[in-house]
Amino acid sequence: MTELVEHFNRQLQSDQNRALKGIEPESTTASILKDLYPLLRGPLYPKGKGRDVAGRLDECIEKGSPVNLFVVLVAQTAQAELSYLTRAVEAIKKPGVTVVTTVILADWPRIVKAPAVPSISDIESITKLIDRAGLGEIKRVSREAADTYTPDEKLRRWLLKFYERQESMADIDRVLGFQVDEDLAMRQKVGRIISKASAGGFTLGLTTELNPQLLRLYGKDIFLANINVRGEIPSI
Repeated sequence: MTELVEHFNRQLQSDQNRALKGIEPESTTASILKDLYPLLRGPLYPKGKGRDVAGRLDECIEKGSPVNLFVVLVAQTAQAELSYLTRAVEAIKKPGVTVVTTVILADWPRIVKAPAVPSISDIESITKLIDRAGLGEIKRVSREAADTYTPDEKLRRWLLKFYERQESMADIDRVLGFQVDEDLAMRQKVGRIISKASAGGFTLGLTTELNPQLLRLYGKDIFLANINVRGEIPSI
């Protein structure tokens, strides 16, 4: 095990320990968190707010209110990542817990080394897979001219530098920043959908970002669990 992996595991364990503080060890909330954390790629978001997430989840379960899950799938990579996200949903579905799941199927603009525009047959195949997994309503999201977009220069500069460090993403669009603006706008749009739903109770978004730092692009007022989509899917 490399030093980086060991650091990652310690960080995740530390975040789990903080989240479980104040939660009854034998409670449903504790069971959910213990099953969910091994599936994560990084701490719960916002970073350092694991106790807040756990507390809100615990309160929701105690009141018998529904747990709203938003599963964020990118159309171009959905087939490869769906099973990981399905396992995360299974980790949260416990006896006595009402879970309402919505899939945000995002048609991300111009992803490098992936089909630029998923065909109708591709979308139909993805939709069937989602239906078969029992993940509930599907909400298709794409970038539209009428979408509002709040530029954040600090995040934009960070994202541009992040992309420039990725050799597989070093195409001219990303270097010039056009893809950066599209990615920021799409993540903001998805974040607003999750934020709006959060007003009605506990809501958790499930994402598959390869770098947990990218979660900042979704906004600050939502809870996210970033699922690891590399390697084997851990059993629960």
